[in-house]
Amino acid sequence: TFSGFPAQTLQFLEALAANNSREWFADNKADYESLVREPALDFITSMGPHLAACSDHFLALPKKGRRLTDAGTQGHPLQS
Repeated sequence: TFSGFPAQTLQFLEALAANNSREWFADNKADYESLVREPALDFITSMGPHLAACSDHFLALPKKGRRLTDAGTQGHPLQS
């Protein structure tokens, strides 16, 4: 169940904005997982029934998404 994002989440996101590099992120990936990703997946899971009640066009799937730059997106209208 979703109980909110931890208090340290905003500090992590501020640090990420100030240190936006692959190296910094690799060194801090465990914090990302516990402070951002896991709570976000909990939020998606908890919102699923509410979204389904609104419309069958909404799907709340708590899984890692694909980036638009991944293979298979050539010609996608949002790909730059």
